[in-house]
Amino acid sequence: LPRSPGHEETAAYCAACHTLQIVMQQQQTADGWDYLLNWMVSKQGMAEPPADARALIHDYLTREFGTDQAPE
Repeated sequence: LPRSPGHEETAAYCAACHTLQIVMQQQQTADGWDYLLNWMVSKQGMAEPPADARALIHDYLTREFGTDQAPE
């Protein structure tokens, strides 16, 4: 995972259930990441992050793996 704000929180919550490769393969809009975070909590048993950690995770995923990212 890229090392930027939210990296540690994302790694901790996401890697608790699956590999981080799955996260890195996703390309979602901000709304898509919001949906997936809600789905992971409600349907997949992910622990509900505190609001500040969830915001960091959401911002990180949108920034690093959002659909508006230019190819490298």
